[in-house]
Amino acid sequence: MFNSVYLEDPLTISFKNTEGFIVNFVFMCRKIPPNRQDLATFIIISLNSKSSLKKFIYLSITFWSLPLLTQLTDTISVLFEDKNMTVINTNTAATVTANSMKTNERAMERTMERLSTGKRINSASDDAAGLAIETRMTSQIRGLQQAARNANDGIAMLQTADGAAAEMTNMFQRMRELAVQSQTGTLGTEDIANLNQEFAALATEIDRIADDTTFNNIAILASTQTINIAVGADEADVIALSMLDFNLAAGASGTPMKADLTNFKTEGTADDVNTSGVIVHIDDAIKGIASARATFGATINRLEYTVDNLNSTVLNTQAAKSQIVDADYAAETTELARTQIISQASTAMLSQANQQAQSVLALLK
Repeated sequence: MFNSVYLEDPLTISFKNTEGFIVNFVFMCRKIPPNRQDLATFIIISLNSKSSLKKFIYLSITFWSLPLLTQLTDTISVLFEDKNMTVINTNTAATVTANSMKTNERAMERTMERLSTGKRINSASDDAAGLAIETRMTSQIRGLQQAARNANDGIAMLQTADGAAAEMTNMFQRMRELAVQSQTGTLGTEDIANLNQEFAALATEIDRIADDTTFNNIAILASTQTINIAVGADEADVIALSMLDFNLAAGASGTPMKADLTNFKTEGTADDVNTSGVIVHIDDAIKGIASARATFGATINRLEYTVDNLNSTVLNTQAAKSQIVDADYAAETTELARTQIISQASTAMLSQANQQAQSVLALLK
């Protein structure tokens, strides 16, 4: 808005706007029109017919009285209220459009990245808090998945031990059968010797199975030990498996054999097939092995439920993580279409903004 209009001399009018910018209008006198009212009308019409309000206007007209000059200055002041300038070096419209294009380009690139990776968070700048939560959830999920595998390994180990114990039970059952057979008086000395030979061989095989039954190179029936199975994402989440010593000699310490049955492996000892009390020892060993197998079975069932729970926890945690990390393809495709349309429109508008500066050439003609 022009805040002052003043007369420097009879032929020059200066306008000063609020920013201190001065525009000079020079009027060249040639002759006096016969009617001053017509002159005033001619001046107003001429000024209003200009296509640009920011040109230096040279009017080849003459005025005679100061009131007419005042009317002319009032008209020019109104027409030049817009304080924008016609310039070439600074294209504000093009700059604004270019900045908008850059912002839209970043949004479009982010949307395309999400669509190509399937993830809403691809860097910390996408969602810093969400990335931290996603990292913790990933650690939890991977720990739980490994825990489920650990539990399955524990189940496999116990099944291996149970299978070996089952074979021991079968051999003890045969040894008991031989002991019962040896008690009858219809057998001769040679028959008893033959029975005792098989009896000792079965006892030797029981000891060998106890020593050689391994899982991942770990002897699981050769000694009393505790094996921890990690069944959670944290260090304290373990199930302790108590493994017993199934050797015949270990029976003296109250293990499944209940007594030291080492003599079963040697013929002609105090614990031959027909020795009194042998059947009682065998029965105690069968009961001890059955009790150990019951423990194996109960622990297997426990671990199976543990695996089911771990898998359920992993599933729910993955679902929660998906809500934070995964991209919503419906929303992202909509956003991509929006940014692509804006990109095309911005390109067209930037071209138009760049063309505006060329209109200044018309003033140089």
